Amino acid sequence: MLLCAATGLAGAAPFDLDPGYGAQGRVTFGTGQPDGQIGRSVVQADGKLVVTGARPTLVNNQPGAELFARRFNADGSVDAG
Repeated sequence: MLLCAATGLAGAAPFDLDPGYGAQGRVTFGTGQPDGQIGRSVVQADGKLVVTGARPTLVNNQPGAELFARRFNADGSVDAG
């Protein structure tokens, strides 16, 4: 999963990738499934980014979805808390 941060924060014009976020404005993370999709994202008041989405899974041999949430610090590192 690739997450790009387009912000109006220092170092980036509005809608440009922020070079101070992650690796040149990008963060990648695995969802455990190749078809995982990001649904929503929001920047918290403290600058942390919360990302939610879903990944396909089987539940009792039936197709289903498993929800996930990830939170990143303002610099793009994974929030451990």
